[in-house]
Amino acid sequence: MARALGEEFAATATQRERDNLPPHSEVQRLKDADLLNVIIPTSYGGHGGSLADVARIVFELSKGDASIGMLLAFHYKHVMVPQLLDYQTDGAEWLRRSARNNWFWSNITGTWDLVASPAAEGGFSISGTKKMCTGVAVSDIVAVAARRGDIDHNEQVHAIVPADHELIENLHDWVDYPGLKLTATDTFRINDLLVGADAILQHNGPGTKGSFPPFYNEFGTILFSAIILGSAYGAFNAAAEYTRTKSEPRAWAGVENPRKDQLTLYHYGDWWIKLETVRALFDRAADEISDAWDNRHRGIDDIKRLAVQGHSLRVAATNVGLDVSANIFGVTGARSLSGKFGLDRFWRDIRMLSTHEPLMYWVRQIGDYALNGDYAGVQFNRKIGNDKKGDDK
Repeated sequence: MARALGEEFAATATQRERDNLPPHSEVQRLKDADLLNVIIPTSYGGHGGSLADVARIVFELSKGDASIGMLLAFHYKHVMVPQLLDYQTDGAEWLRRSARNNWFWSNITGTWDLVASPAAEGGFSISGTKKMCTGVAVSDIVAVAARRGDIDHNEQVHAIVPADHELIENLHDWVDYPGLKLTATDTFRINDLLVGADAILQHNGPGTKGSFPPFYNEFGTILFSAIILGSAYGAFNAAAEYTRTKSEPRAWAGVENPRKDQLTLYHYGDWWIKLETVRALFDRAADEISDAWDNRHRGIDDIKRLAVQGHSLRVAATNVGLDVSANIFGVTGARSLSGKFGLDRFWRDIRMLSTHEPLMYWVRQIGDYALNGDYAGVQFNRKIGNDKKGDDK
């Protein structure tokens, strides 16, 4: 299903990007395909899929359109927030409601930018402005993360809010970015939004309340890698199809068919080897982090090793994605740069997502581990809090 849907999105991606309409119909297509509840346990009304399962779904969709893969990836990551925080009930009530209503989730995660102030009867009032929030305008539910403003130490507040709440204001500023144009990404302002205690998630699992819960970032690295790697394969597939059906032989190649050009074959072989190598790393990392999550109640002592593995994958996926998506034009030629073919969208999408986090600092952390063999110093998370210095996970 995911592969067929990815091919369906690929066929219309270039025109949809030109039209630049909010992806309401694309999200509805995901709902109709029954993909939203894959990761929710069967006991709560879902399909009981694993992290590895949904990562592969995102990978297949991103081959066709990284924007749609990203929307679904953010849904999968944030529908899991109740489970990530609540080790006593696994966030069962929220997951049941989500499965029953086929909710599409997004997030406004502003632990630097949003402030939560205590209100009556265990509630909080949340205010602030958060840039680059993906999918809110086309979602049903928003997972909001803010920092408490009434205490000296760092503490996060996690809330579940209807996406169409009147106090969540869309500033509509995702207008001139080069890639991921159909992710419904914008800046949002929250204006004294009162959230009752029944919509505040309890953090009773491992980790501290001053940082994201274990597996939040590890899930993110796998899902982001799935988007990037899927888009890289999409660039490869689209370039190969162009070469097979539209390219003409070069005079100096000495062949009548561009499919027999030795240098063209070399480049496709080189890209294929690189893609398949990272794909193997993707499968291994997704399976290992997924298994660790499934066995989380036995302990999470291995979380930093998994973090190294996941972040290594994301760096590798980014490197191969930028390599392939940028260099296909050396083979496909000048005419392939025409906007009607849409071959440039793969590089623009990968480049856009690759800047989400500072990968050069991650490589430094991985190098520290690789050279010194000690996970103790590994720290991939941004720090948070009132003074923008926070507790490590």
